[in-house]
Amino acid sequence: DKSKVLVDAVINTIGFPLVGGPAGSFQAGRNPDVAENLLSSADIPYTTSGPLLLQEMNDWRQRGVSGLQSVVLWALPEIDGAVDNIVLGGLDSSKGKQDVALESERVVRLAGRIKCKIELSKIPNAEKRVAVLVYGYPPGIGAVGTAALLNVPKSLDALIEKLRKDGYDLGTFVPSGEAIVAALSLIQNRGPMQLLPSAQLAYNGDPRVAEALAEIYDPETSSLKKDGFELVIERFSSREILNVNMRADMETCWPSRRSRPLPANVGDDLITGLRIGKLFLAVQPLLGFEGDPMGLLYGQTNQNAGPRLTPHPQYVNFYHYLQNKADAVVCLGTHGTVEWLPGQPLGNDANSWPDKLLGNLPHFYVYAGNNPAEAILAKRRAYATLVSHSIPGYSRSGLYLDLAELKEDLDEFLDSNNDPFQDVSALEQAAEKCGLLADVPLIQDKMQWARDLRTYLVQVRQRFFSTGLHVLGKIPEDEDALLEAYFAASVEDDEIRSHIIQASVDKTQVPDWQKQLNDWLHSIFSSLTNTDVSFAETLDPHLVEEAQLLRAGLRATGDELINLVEKGLNGRYVPPGPGGDVMRDGAGVLPTGRNIYALDPYRMPSKQAFVRGQKLANEIAERHRNQTGNWPETVSVSCWAMDCIKTKGESVAIAVALVGGRPVRDLGGRVVRFEPIPLEELSRPRIDVLCTLSGIFRDSFENVVLLLDDFFDSVARLDEPITLNYIRKHAITTIYDENDDNANVPSTASTAQEMETARLFSNPAGDYGSLVADAVVSGEWEDSSQLGDTWAARNAYAYGRSSKGIAKPKALDYLLSTTDLVVQELDSIEYGITDIQEYHANTGALKKAVETRRADGSQIKVALVEAITSGDERPVRDLDETLRLEYRTKLLNPKWSDMMIEQGAGGAFEISQRMTAALGWAATNGVDDFVFNQAAERYALDKEVATKLQKANPEAFKNIVSRLLEVAARGYWNASEDVLNSLRDMYNDADDAIEGIVY
Repeated sequence: DKSKVLVDAVINTIGFPLVGGPAGSFQAGRNPDVAENLLSSADIPYTTSGPLLLQEMNDWRQRGVSGLQSVVLWALPEIDGAVDNIVLGGLDSSKGKQDVALESERVVRLAGRIKCKIELSKIPNAEKRVAVLVYGYPPGIGAVGTAALLNVPKSLDALIEKLRKDGYDLGTFVPSGEAIVAALSLIQNRGPMQLLPSAQLAYNGDPRVAEALAEIYDPETSSLKKDGFELVIERFSSREILNVNMRADMETCWPSRRSRPLPANVGDDLITGLRIGKLFLAVQPLLGFEGDPMGLLYGQTNQNAGPRLTPHPQYVNFYHYLQNKADAVVCLGTHGTVEWLPGQPLGNDANSWPDKLLGNLPHFYVYAGNNPAEAILAKRRAYATLVSHSIPGYSRSGLYLDLAELKEDLDEFLDSNNDPFQDVSALEQAAEKCGLLADVPLIQDKMQWARDLRTYLVQVRQRFFSTGLHVLGKIPEDEDALLEAYFAASVEDDEIRSHIIQASVDKTQVPDWQKQLNDWLHSIFSSLTNTDVSFAETLDPHLVEEAQLLRAGLRATGDELINLVEKGLNGRYVPPGPGGDVMRDGAGVLPTGRNIYALDPYRMPSKQAFVRGQKLANEIAERHRNQTGNWPETVSVSCWAMDCIKTKGESVAIAVALVGGRPVRDLGGRVVRFEPIPLEELSRPRIDVLCTLSGIFRDSFENVVLLLDDFFDSVARLDEPITLNYIRKHAITTIYDENDDNANVPSTASTAQEMETARLFSNPAGDYGSLVADAVVSGEWEDSSQLGDTWAARNAYAYGRSSKGIAKPKALDYLLSTTDLVVQELDSIEYGITDIQEYHANTGALKKAVETRRADGSQIKVALVEAITSGDERPVRDLDETLRLEYRTKLLNPKWSDMMIEQGAGGAFEISQRMTAALGWAATNGVDDFVFNQAAERYALDKEVATKLQKANPEAFKNIVSRLLEVAARGYWNASEDVLNSLRDMYNDADDAIEGIVY
């Protein structure tokens, strides 16, 4: 009975779970379902904000919240759905004795944010002002209105329709999502004054502009349509939200209007966008310098070395405008930039830019449910109430064109021959044309080679890929395909798997004709087998129940819009849920539309994750030994927050197990330390490790970083032969004077205290990213070794018990020079190594950095671990093999590309991004010619496909052609001159189409 609710919000000032308190710190003491039911019945905002009882105020101001407090005040309360967590104070010894003091400015911030959340529940929907932001980076390549795994234009359609049904003021004319995105893209890239003439050109059928713009043109008045729809051009200049220090930093960083962010329009105080009734739509402004629009994120200076880089005044004015003109802001898709701005990694203070820019404005963030690592950053630093969205469905790759024809020829050949010396020259030529001989080399036994080739093609055919992009709130059309993908790893028999999926169908949902057909088939089965037992009765009931839960979770995808609009925008409680992959976590991460959270970092790695990681470590080490004849001396292990959250810490387990260690847990299951396994039990040398940490891992799992540092240091000091302890071997011989640029030769440690045991490296404190992807996108590099050097310069900062981001480039270089192997986990089907920039910008660039520092300059291998399912099997493949496999199943596959092209502008951008990533891989590793040959044929030289791409997203199409030409110009693709000439003509035409319009 809501009339009995006497409060408007709940603030928990002690942390811990709402139900269970400190006892809830232990798994057995948690009651998250009880807490969720209580908070759902109250249906009001819930936050946990309190003082730091284990940390001095000055320490918090210098480096943010640290230690167990991150679990008490953030991780555990987030399981209950807590948002807007704010540090209210901490320990203060300034007056000679230690006491708890409040930070008054933070108390005011908490009160302001809670007040605005409560007001959302009281403002009538018809009067509510909502701002919706879309993302637009990188500029100039068709990125406006795109997001990871989300069809933004169609999601805008769904969101606007939901707002209309719920009584929001949207005027009488609402353009489609495609038209909105096309208009915002034009405003962003050309300026607002070009919208009307471009809309007129689109109405007249001019192919040089997005055809969707025709929707907003009124031919009778020769103007933009009105009826509640309008172009927003407002001047709004105020920096009142900044304190004195931040304002001084910004004025120092931006002393004049030079280097203004794109688009270079008429002033810092110009606010542009679209308004539909009381709904404001805009592109989140770019951050950095012209030519380097993300420079702010990756160019921060040390906070003690002078003013830090800041957002441009235009960015600041935009967010101040939102604070004054909106009651709530919705960021539509993964992901924006405000959460990455300078400030505390955890526990915002008065000098944290996300805090100042968002102020008290309620912030709702539609985020991919399979990316809890970055989502948590947005929740904690940008006060985001997360609303997770589902991923697209799955489909098997199948075979196509020459691959399909070759498979048919192989079947015919193998079914009619047994002669091992049979002539297979035609098959060899076909396999060579398809680039398959690298994966299935020729052998003397031709029949066996043909069987191996067919097996490989079956593997390609059976591989899954993500189908298109998700539409917010839309229930998946093909539930069975997703269930097929989920059970493929655990149920090998195709028939049993099919029956499990069929048995999970709710009988009330099955049409009468299908029931009659099923009964008829059952009667035939019974008569043929002389039994009246249904096949379904022999199935594992647990698997059927699991399938039913999955299906029910998928059918609740409509919660995405319900929880965003009906709950979030009405100041109500948005229910929590774990983030993760359906392929791995099943129904546990469904339904979406939840305020997602991550795992407890003090339980990393989980028990099962360590078992899997230990097995993988041994397999990887043995694999290298079998390939080279030697144990690897140093293995670089990438520890990224995303894969660690999803796998419960497998990459951490791999690193510990390579060194020869295991976790020690307390009675509550928390990892309290790592201890070395005796050499006799290990049965091989201790392998040295270089742990490269993503910025989010470094900030989110500080406890793990400290435990790993303690462990590596202790192993280096063991009294063991250096022939059996490579970490000790390298620690003894890597003593550098990091302050002497001329001291490049290591000396030998004379005492144990002098040993260099730093093994955990990342970006500078508070910084994120390697800068490599930005260099590839901009083209500002000459030799591929520069990309490796860029990665090394950005990751030369050591972390641990005594190192909080200390620059140790020489120690890193030495470890790179001893590295024999790189290990990288792949955590999802949606984000393969060819799909996003992060893999070539980190794994690829790391590989290049190693190779340029090895004494003999030899190439090394990258072991990729596919950790994409819930099972214990983790295939380990070489990088080259995986690149070819992914390109065949996705980028070069007409089935995949057709699904992407159907997605409109967003799908065209996804294809374009993969071409940029292919350039990155060509530079850092090498990519086979057949990839670029077939990509050119598919996306550029096929006139029908090229026309579709250009109509949907002219800038994305231009980027596709540009990247193909760049790959050839840099010598990474041996293209024919005829193909290059065709591409040059296409590029010139595309460039003229975009740049040649004169108004």
